[in-house]
Amino acid sequence: MNLRQGVAGIAFALCAAASPVLAQSQVRDPGSGYFNLGLQFQSSNRFFSSEGEVREGRTLEQLILSAYAEVGVIERWLMLSLSADLLRRNVLTDQGATTGLGDLRLGAWSEILESRWLRVLGGVQVGLPTGDEDPSAGIVDETSQLVARTLPTGDGEFDVEPTLLLSGDISATGYPLRHYWVAGGGYWIRTNGFSDAVSYRAELGTQLALPGWSWLWLTARVRGVQAFEEAEPGTGAGGGIGLGNGISYTLLGGEAQIRLPLGLGLGLGADGPIAGRGVLDAVAFRSTLSFEL
Repeated sequence: MNLRQGVAGIAFALCAAASPVLAQSQVRDPGSGYFNLGLQFQSSNRFFSSEGEVREGRTLEQLILSAYAEVGVIERWLMLSLSADLLRRNVLTDQGATTGLGDLRLGAWSEILESRWLRVLGGVQVGLPTGDEDPSAGIVDETSQLVARTLPTGDGEFDVEPTLLLSGDISATGYPLRHYWVAGGGYWIRTNGFSDAVSYRAELGTQLALPGWSWLWLTARVRGVQAFEEAEPGTGAGGGIGLGNGISYTLLGGEAQIRLPLGLGLGLGADGPIAGRGVLDAVAFRSTLSFEL
């Protein structure tokens, strides 16, 4: 079976969720930085096929250790970012498993508009194929080769995604809650024969702005990716791994973030698909540890 690998829709979801600063469309001051380490897990025997239908098969487990970092370079006009799947482990029950480095994404961001009511942030992210698109290399047994090909850790392609984010802050004197909102999207330019796609997101965050309680943020979000073409059956997009041509999904989720002293933070969240093609029909649970300079 010839399985064509692509950048994971899940990788976009991790990158988009990694930084609350990007979510609020603020570019860091020169020399300041942010680092986020996340661990995500999901498991299911249900998946969305390449036609968007929910089907059942062998249980697939995915464990992803991701990292995100950003640093301010030029006040307001330039912030650099790096996101990476440091470890991707895919386990297909009673069949086999693959473990390895995933793909990297480099980004450059600039604040286009800054006002009291609205911020506009523009950026470009470039995907680098540092993961293994074909873990079957070196395997002699044909059955093991087939299993390995269905469990890649990377995409094997370079890609570019221009992105635009709009956000605002909602707060008032005497009102015990502070809110922020963000909405935006990007155009995902694919290579290696894959269909281009659009990405989108909307997010609402709430902070209890009372003495002693400002350490807690609650966030609700919807985000997704929509490919312009459906993958042909048998091209690797229908097994639920989240890698392949024609990957699409819409996720609903939420997160609780706790701000700690010394710039530390902890987060717990979950996302689940309401529709998709080539992704697991399962809730993904995620925990994060962050540090801000």
